[in-house]
Amino acid sequence: MDAAGTPHSLTHLQARARTGFTQGQTASLSATLADAPWSFPMDSFMPALQVRQIDHVTFVVRDLERSRAFYVDLLGVQLVPRPAFSFPGLWFQAGSTQIHLILESPESGPGGAFVPENCSISRTRHIAFEVASAAEAVKILQQQQIEIVAGPKARPDGPTQLYVFDPDQNLVELFSYGP
Repeated sequence: MDAAGTPHSLTHLQARARTGFTQGQTASLSATLADAPWSFPMDSFMPALQVRQIDHVTFVVRDLERSRAFYVDLLGVQLVPRPAFSFPGLWFQAGSTQIHLILESPESGPGGAFVPENCSISRTRHIAFEVASAAEAVKILQQQQIEIVAGPKARPDGPTQLYVFDPDQNLVELFSYGP
């Protein structure tokens, strides 16, 4: 039993209630995860760790000022104090998550990201920000001559989404639940 008194071996009905998976999906997921090199016992649907939230994401960039202008002046995230690390960087606050930028160096590796030409933009690595209005975001991006590389389009769960690159080709999704 776990700390709440729930048996470790859950029934399929309990598993579906916790995960949203059907019995077949649960069995398929269990079989797939059992073959993973990092697999953990699937006799319980209680995770080994209890992640609370994403604290920060980090990008290595080529030019801190150019990136600051994108994130602060265009996207409107807040520049926040950064500890006195021995390497250059900037920290931003976006809701409860921070974005950490580190200037490229031999220790951090090169700035920038590579997105293959033949990939579907919405299915590759990206960070997503909720905005008040995707339609208004389109207008502002066009005024600033920032290329929209995908969208705007409706996401299957309702929001409208669009994608842009930051100055180092890190893909940024902007989405809103309203227009």
